[in-house]
Amino acid sequence: MKRVLILLGFALFSVLMFAQNKFYLSVKDIYIHRGDSLSKVVLEKRTKNQLMLTPGGDYKISASSPSTCKRIKGRYFAIEIDGNLYLNCRKLRFNRFRFGTCYAPAMWVKDKIYFSALPIGSAAASITSATNYNMGDVGRAIASSSLLTERVYYFIDPITYKVEFVSRDVMSELLIDQPDLRAEYLSSHSELANVTGKYLKILAGVDQ
Repeated sequence: MKRVLILLGFALFSVLMFAQNKFYLSVKDIYIHRGDSLSKVVLEKRTKNQLMLTPGGDYKISASSPSTCKRIKGRYFAIEIDGNLYLNCRKLRFNRFRFGTCYAPAMWVKDKIYFSALPIGSAAASITSATNYNMGDVGRAIASSSLLTERVYYFIDPITYKVEFVSRDVMSELLIDQPDLRAEYLSSHSELANVTGKYLKILAGVDQ
C-alpha cells in the first residue's frame, strides 16, 4: 500500500512539474528551451471593446503580486501556461512596427515559433480590401478599424530572430510536401488567421 501511495505521489508531482508555468526573457531562451518557473497567473481573453481601446494581443496575463504583474507587462518575452505559449506583444516588432500590448498566442510548427496577431505594416496592406480604399477617407477608416480585430500569422526566424509575415507564398512553401492540402489552401485566397491557422495546426499536429 505504501509503495502504491509513493508511486501515486510521484505521478502527481510529475504532472504538476510538467504543467507548471514558465517565463522566458528572450526569444533565444524560447528556442533553446531555457525557461524559469512562474507562480500562478491568470489568463484572460480580451473582449472586442478592450482590443479597440488598447490594440495588441488577444490575451491579458496577470498575477496577484504587483511586482510579478510589472514583470509580465514589460520584462518577460513569453509565458508558457499549461503547455501553451504566449508572446509579449511589447517585445515584438515587424518591420519596425509595434504589435501593441498584452500577449499573443503562439505555437511550434516544425522548428519555428508561429503566432497570431493583428495585421501591421505590409501584412495589413496585404489583406486590406482594395474596395475599402477606393471609397476614400470613409473606406480607409472602415478598413483601419476592422484590422484591429482581424488576425494574421507571423513567425520568428530561428536564425535572425526577426518577425516575418506568413504570407500566401510562405504558407504555400510550408505545404509543398502535402499537395492536396496545398491546393485546398491556395483555393481559399486568404491570408487571415482563421484560414492560415487551420493549416499551421495540421502541420503542428494540433487537434482542430
